[in-house]
Amino acid sequence: MYVPSIVFQHIPMREYYEVLKRVDRGEKGAVRAYRTHKNEYYKLGETCGAGDIFLEPPSVPDVNTGEIEPQDYF
Repeated sequence: MYVPSIVFQHIPMREYYEVLKRVDRGEKGAVRAYRTHKNEYYKLGETCGAGDIFLEPPSVPDVNTGEIEPQDYF
């Protein structure tokens, strides 16, 4: 039986880092990451829009549990 539904989950996926660009600490606009990526610095990558804002990195889980698989997006 199909049940229309929606899920809101405030746990960022590790895939967020695929749209970020790792940069040197001293680069203008560099933001320090957390947890698995601690002591690394990031900016928005080329796939993001020119006016997009990046002030805080996602604090993703240390382990990818596979909760959301790529085929789930379509």
